[in-house]
Amino acid sequence: MTRPCRSSPATARTAIRRSPTPSTTRATAGGTSPSHRDPPRQAPSRHASTCSRRATPRRQCRRPSSRSSSGTPSASGSTACPTGRTRTRTARSRCRHRLTRRTPRTRPRGPPASGTCRAAGTSMSTSSPDSAPGTGLAHEEALRAGPPHAAPPPAPARGRRPLAVGVTGVVLAAVAGFAARGLWQGGTHPPVAAAVTAATALVVRTDLSARQLVAGTLGYQGFFTVASESGGGIITWLPAAGDIVRRGQPLFAVDGQPVTLLYGSLPAWRPFVPGMTAGPDVRQLQRNLAALGFDPGPADGVFGWGTELAVQRWQQSRDETVTGTIPLGAVAFLPGPLRVTATPEQPGAPVAAGASVVSGTSLTAGVQVWLPVGGPAVRRGDQVTVTMPDGTTTVAGTVTAVGSVATVPGASGGQASGSGQGGSANSSGSQAAEIPVTITISAAIPAGLDQAPVQVSITQRRADGVLAVPVTALLAAPGGGYEIQVAGSRDRLIPVTTGLFDDATGLVAVTGSGLAPGLAVTVAQG
Repeated sequence: MTRPCRSSPATARTAIRRSPTPSTTRATAGGTSPSHRDPPRQAPSRHASTCSRRATPRRQCRRPSSRSSSGTPSASGSTACPTGRTRTRTARSRCRHRLTRRTPRTRPRGPPASGTCRAAGTSMSTSSPDSAPGTGLAHEEALRAGPPHAAPPPAPARGRRPLAVGVTGVVLAAVAGFAARGLWQGGTHPPVAAAVTAATALVVRTDLSARQLVAGTLGYQGFFTVASESGGGIITWLPAAGDIVRRGQPLFAVDGQPVTLLYGSLPAWRPFVPGMTAGPDVRQLQRNLAALGFDPGPADGVFGWGTELAVQRWQQSRDETVTGTIPLGAVAFLPGPLRVTATPEQPGAPVAAGASVVSGTSLTAGVQVWLPVGGPAVRRGDQVTVTMPDGTTTVAGTVTAVGSVATVPGASGGQASGSGQGGSANSSGSQAAEIPVTITISAAIPAGLDQAPVQVSITQRRADGVLAVPVTALLAAPGGGYEIQVAGSRDRLIPVTTGLFDDATGLVAVTGSGLAPGLAVTVAQG
């Protein structure tokens, strides 16, 4: 019976092994047996080679498919192979595959079913279930294929091991963090409270004062105006604003004749000539001549021959006409150097006798303060503290002048640098009269800070020779009032009565039983 040869499901094409030499059979006593066996074929090489593929028509497969009556395979049986593109191996060309590393598929062990075509390597063989072992093409192909290979174990899943390592690292880091911060139970010992050392201070005997802050204006003291005392003329020269004019230097010039600055508190009201009546103005002239290097002798206020010779030498040094006399208007007396602030006229303008030509201030830095009537009481010579415009620098000051008459600020022009400052206003909207106070400071005024606002701390009350402690040493008593704690003893509290508070030093006057200079008391820190 002839069966059709079907391909195995695992392969799409059927590889038909073609023998170059046909086999013949002969009859023996035991039946028919092959008279000539195919010579053993060499296994295909594993090196790369070409495969011949061609389409062949349906042909008969020469392989035993039926049994004879004696139980031996019959040579007359044949099976029909399907047509189509098949993979063949000829004598001249053998089909060889390139070896690639692939995971072998798991195949069930045991002989294949009868009549089923299996692809083994590059050849196909079929065998009957009753075929004798060791005979036929199936046995030959099994010997060539070698022992079956076991399926390799499945590869371990990649990516899980790094994830497990990462999770383990995170857990360990969290445990270490909890232990370091003391959150893990038993990780650290409970903190031990450190001993706190209380700050102490001594009771002292000193002078205290209470101060009040008032607003002031920074500037230069004094305001002076220099007028022309000559008979009039044309202004030929003027100094610039900000210039400093000192003793022996010209203030301005009229008709080419300079007006020289000399120091003195009295203005010149008459000419200086020999035989004039003695007076304080002559004494001022003699002192200036001596300061300029022309000694007139004793400053007795008498214009004698010594004063006349000194005037001649001074005129000769200035390349002026030597006369030994000084006409009215040739010199001007001021208390000191003049810092020019303004010049009302310009060079070339006519000037009349008595007209103002130059104005300015002294070089003494100071602060002008206007105090309300009934306000802080100050007197000449009091020490004050001035806070400069930067808000941090403080300088010491001295009260040099206190007005005796209340005036409206800026009305009299007696303020520093000649500028007014707004005072307090009354209910009608007009400014109230105030008392002008002039304060002298030792520090120089920085450039550009003339007329800048400042704060002045004026002393209102004083307490001399009193016991004082820092304000931070006061403790509020349960029943009201204050008490202080003696250093080193928590139970020793001394009730005290407070007196004058000094904001500048941070001390407060205290009185109480058991207080003495040098007693250590506890103060609050910070």
